[in-house]
Amino acid sequence: DVMARDMGGGLEEMAVFDERANRMGVYGSPDARPTVAQVESFLQRLFGVLSMHAEAALIMLVYIDRIHEGGAIANGAAVLPQTWRRIVLGAMMAAAKVWEDLAVWNADFKHVEGLRPLTTCDLNELERSYLFMMDFNVNVKANAYAQCYFTVREFAITHNIEFHDMA
Repeated sequence: DVMARDMGGGLEEMAVFDERANRMGVYGSPDARPTVAQVESFLQRLFGVLSMHAEAALIMLVYIDRIHEGGAIANGAAVLPQTWRRIVLGAMMAAAKVWEDLAVWNADFKHVEGLRPLTTCDLNELERSYLFMMDFNVNVKANAYAQCYFTVREFAITHNIEFHDMA
């Protein structure tokens, strides 16, 4: 149970993010470094099934940055080949519930292609762990959102990636 764990960022708490023990589906080896195409495919599947908007992706990035800056990642949940999908999924679950104007259930994430082995119980534990890592701070201030937006925009321009301004 997450509540009974050491909430000081210990390895026990972060184990929920390690795919070597918690496989997420039909993806390749959890120890192999992902390609850009694999990351893009994973994100497209998440966004596609849930019909999420681009703004939710920015919220997701703010959440990932928040746990990184808060030291949670440094204490055991580093973004590694074996943890990146579950860290992204946890951030996406939180972003979907905070940003989207729809009722999003954890069970909805089971319908993402390649994630079918996940159970609702597993997704609930992942969400709880992620929220603990963020100290339940799901608020995103305008300046944090704007900073993330302009960072992504600059990256897209620099790497000649199509970018649609959000109005």
